[in-house]
Formats: sequence, C-alpha cells, structure tokens
Amino acid sequence: MSAGGEPQANDSASTVNFAYERSAAGSGFAGIWETTMPINTTVVMQIRPYDGNGLSFIRSPGDARNLKLDGKDYPAEERGVARGATSSARRVNERTLGIVDKVDGKVIRTERRELSPDLRTLTRTVHPVGQRDPNILIYERQS
Repeated sequence: MSAGGEPQANDSASTVNFAYERSAAGSGFAGIWETTMPINTTVVMQIRPYDGNGLSFIRSPGDARNLKLDGKDYPAEERGVARGATSSARRVNERTLGIVDKVDGKVIRTERRELSPDLRTLTRTVHPVGQRDPNILIYERQS
C-alpha cells in the first residue's frame, strides 16, 4: 500500500510506501493490518508565532496551518480542506495543544500536539471520527 500526495517545496508530490502485515484474522480485505517496518522519510516543518497567541505550522511554501489558540472555530484555510471546514485549537498546558476539526459543524477528527519536556520531539496524535486507533506522527528536532 502507498500513501502519497504530500506537497513538496517545488509542488511535486512524494510517495511513501508502507508495508503492512495482517496481525489479526479476517476475511478478504477485512482484518487488522499493522506496519512491519519503520518509515524513513523527511518532512520539514516550521512552527512560527501567528496572530498574537496562535501558531503557524508550515510544511512547504503556501501550505500553512494557522491556529488561534482561543478554542473558537475558524474557517480552515489549508490546501485540500473541505468546503465548510473549521478548526478550533487551545492550549491544554504549556507544551500541549488540543485541536478539533469540523465540517459543516460536525466533528471529523480531534488532535493532540505535544512537545516533549526537552523540546526536541513533537508528537501528533490524530483521532479521526470512526477510526478505532489514532494516527501517531512523531517529529524530531534536527537543529
């Protein structure tokens, strides 16, 4: 299986190949599949202050996720989001953000972004509605 379409700085798409192995019984496609190998790909993200108390998460030129940290819904402005999409964000504590994404007022996913105590690792735990297990993405500071 592969996942792709992650925009790069030059607007070309990249592809990341995932190898999965069935870890629980099922019939046909149904069952539990888990990755059996680490994924080694590079994603560069810049985090900058945004609009007073907010943060901007920038993965490539023209692709920024701007979040005001006041818990209010704001129209989502990132590339590729659905019409009627909104996001709200708030600080849970000094190193943790809580984010709720909605489409037409209905929650489609929640997310927790947590910075490690040594400020070297950012962990994103994304819970799409209707998906049993979260997607967990870990970013390590390189400089």
